[in-house]
Amino acid sequence: MPPRDAAPPIVEAWGCPDCGRIDAPRPCLGVCERRPLLMADAGEYRRLARAADELRAEVDELASRARLIANVKARPGHEETTMAALRALFNTAR
Repeated sequence: MPPRDAAPPIVEAWGCPDCGRIDAPRPCLGVCERRPLLMADAGEYRRLARAADELRAEVDELASRARLIANVKARPGHEETTMAALRALFNTAR
């Protein structure tokens, strides 16, 4: 899983009323310059960052359960008891 990067810097931008392009970090001067620049809506970024955090928490929980299952070894003759205990644990963990 990729590490969580620090939040990107958010800059104020302006939309040109004539051409519709976005200008940043300075307001539109009425002279269009075509410099490629990747931008994302800050609100959309925040929404996606929250969704990624929620998914990361879910992945962490599932990984924890997978580690438990991988490391549990039932004693001979107690396989059903062990499986019942794991099922009970996972059914109450939600």
